[in-house]
Amino acid sequence: MLRWFSAGILALGMMAVVCPVSATTLANSVADFSGTQGNKGWLYGYYATDAPDSFTQASEFDSSNGMWYEDSTNYWLCLWMIGAHPEGVDDAPVKTSTDQWAVRRWVSDFTGSVTITGKLNKFVDGGDGTLDSIFVNGVSLFSQLVTTTDMDMYSLTVDLNEGDTVDFVTSPVGNDLYDATHFTALITTPTPEPSTVLYLAPCLVGLAWLLRRRRRA
Repeated sequence: MLRWFSAGILALGMMAVVCPVSATTLANSVADFSGTQGNKGWLYGYYATDAPDSFTQASEFDSSNGMWYEDSTNYWLCLWMIGAHPEGVDDAPVKTSTDQWAVRRWVSDFTGSVTITGKLNKFVDGGDGTLDSIFVNGVSLFSQLVTTTDMDMYSLTVDLNEGDTVDFVTSPVGNDLYDATHFTALITTPTPEPSTVLYLAPCLVGLAWLLRRRRRA
């Protein structure tokens, strides 16, 4: 009986060494996308100026095409499941010229370190490109100029508290022609380092050794 118990302890130790520990998904901008503001912590809108404290929720959702707008008759601004299009001051003459940076905001329900990853690229080549940024509580932590349809991957790790705002922002560079941009976000708890996974193995092996020694005594 004791021999089998010891063997089981050793097996658990080996499993602790070889079994991977996966990250926990906190938010997914694609899977969580919704026509309801605040669903799963996501808000859709824009910066009315270039300042994060001017965030305004978009007022229109078109269920026929799955897009958020702010007055679709007069502005190019829109957000959808995998991307966004900002409104620029230097605008095409069809729409009203104003400054509206497209913003996808997640309000954190988690306290701790998180990893943010995603994809970035233009949907169509042309124009001056977009500047795509991540703001946490109004502070820019990531920014990248996107000018082509070539896909880039991004990744960063940040510390969050419950209630913090994480904004994924697409802003025009020059005019807003051809500014539809693919910008996704996956927010996860970081995968534990190997040392945090492996620490259990020697503890279990040591316990098995003590049990064997006790049996022989």
